[in-house]
Amino acid sequence: MMQLAAGGRRRNLSLPLMMCLAVALVAVAPRAADAYKNYTVGEDKGWYDGLAIPGIDYQEWADGKNFSLGDFLIRVLHD
Repeated sequence: MMQLAAGGRRRNLSLPLMMCLAVALVAVAPRAADAYKNYTVGEDKGWYDGLAIPGIDYQEWADGKNFSLGDFLIRVLHD
């Protein structure tokens, strides 16, 4: 991508454009890596069906959380 600068000289705009793109990618990359979260379903009570332990309310557990695409739900079964 060549442009004529003042005085008729050619100036290459590719390098400044690539530098801006590289700076933008570096600025965004750390946020993307930290974007996901791990959630242990039921926390210390574990993840069971309603018949095994009827007192666990998973809706109440989930109410305080804001799940996003890429989050992990971890299933921990206790003996």
